[in-house]
Amino acid sequence: MNIENMKQELEQSHAQLYQLLIELEQSHAQLEEVQKEFEESELLRKQVQREFEESKLLRKQMQIEMEQMKSHFEHTQSELEQTKLALEKMQGELDRYKYREAIASETISEGEKKYKQLVWDAWRAYQNEDISQMIDCLQKSLKHTSLSRTKIVSNWVKSWSEFSQMKGEKFEIHRLNRYQEWKKLLRRMTVVKPSSATT
Repeated sequence: MNIENMKQELEQSHAQLYQLLIELEQSHAQLEEVQKEFEESELLRKQVQREFEESKLLRKQMQIEMEQMKSHFEHTQSELEQTKLALEKMQGELDRYKYREAIASETISEGEKKYKQLVWDAWRAYQNEDISQMIDCLQKSLKHTSLSRTKIVSNWVKSWSEFSQMKGEKFEIHRLNRYQEWKKLLRRMTVVKPSSATT
């Protein structure tokens, strides 16, 4: 092999080496780009993960706050209900006092005044759905009137209708028939006492 051929082969080898170096540099550059993209995606993944954790904490915090608000609302609602009941009770006491003052000026016996007050109290108990208290008041009222048993029942109904009208309500007597205590009281009042046997 002559020198000229060796020189050509060396130049070709040098050119190939140079080409390999260029390709190596390009591969290295591509590798760095891939590495950079990987690092960026890793940063992005960590950021997304962090935001996800933050959103979880925020959701939990909001849930706690909602539970607290719900508890506060229920407590406030309970207080309002208690206040409403207290006001209704006070209103009932005020109405009772006004009615007692009204019948105090009437020219009727103390017994009749007591009777009227007990009928009022029975009506108030019925309004509050305290049926046992209503029956108790009605039974007590029997001792303070000279009306016949049939007239007494009619008087109760008439009085209750008037009381309801004063409050802008309508008294529905048929609703009383839902209560067994009322039915029993009416039955006791309509039982005719047997006359004493003559010897």
